[in-house]
Amino acid sequence: MNINFDPKLPYQKIKSLNADFSRKLGQYVDLIRQQDHDFVLKYLSESANMVLKSSFSYELAMNAKLFDLGFSQLDQICDQVQFKQKCQADSDILILPCMISIDCSSLNVEQSIEKFIKIAECVDTLHSLGFLHGDLKLKHFLSDAMGAIRLIDFAQSQSIQISATNLISQTLNATPAYMAPELFHGSAKSVQSDIYALGVIFYEILIGQKPFQQQGKVLNSYQDWALAHCQRAIPLLPEALQCYQSALDHMLAKRLENRAKSIKTAISDLKLSKK
Repeated sequence: MNINFDPKLPYQKIKSLNADFSRKLGQYVDLIRQQDHDFVLKYLSESANMVLKSSFSYELAMNAKLFDLGFSQLDQICDQVQFKQKCQADSDILILPCMISIDCSSLNVEQSIEKFIKIAECVDTLHSLGFLHGDLKLKHFLSDAMGAIRLIDFAQSQSIQISATNLISQTLNATPAYMAPELFHGSAKSVQSDIYALGVIFYEILIGQKPFQQQGKVLNSYQDWALAHCQRAIPLLPEALQCYQSALDHMLAKRLENRAKSIKTAISDLKLSKK
């Protein structure tokens, strides 16, 4: 059952969730509690620069658009003036229930696969409405106490139908560790670039680290990740997980023509790979 925050009722701020550096730039993410329920508030102050304001306005607009299309996992948006004044917010406020990060370290292989399929299905629902996420990574998926998965952060979401020329300027607004090879070459984001990011998440869930980081290799820079995603071979899964290698290869294929064409295809690959 969804519990909505009521801006008219009292609440208690528990702590700030974002770094001091971000707050100095005017971006605030706060954990609050109201009637034994925890929520996260995200908003901007008057000191935020135009880049942040433009990005956050876009995120608010995407939330509203997806809500109109019936996407059920959206953040609550509060535009009540008095509440915004109380928070010293110079923007509307995004509010979402406080959920937990996904941790598969205690799950067996079958449970991890089922968790990933739930993650993939969240993105497939978004695609079915005609939108890409554009910045998929494991921390953009949260879980409630019952194990339900929620996809968050639509700041980079885009219409699948928008022309490539309009998308090129936005391709670098993604996380390099999850970027498909073609994005490093200036190509547009697509359903298949979201699928590539899901392939990275799949590997991360199974192995406990991102691909290309084996043997103590730490990749930090944009250039490191570009070289890894564009030139290094898809890592081999351990022998006990080899039955999932073909599904992983299909999601992480470097060439678009070899990559899964849809999330349903990727999920089907996984189900066929099960022992």
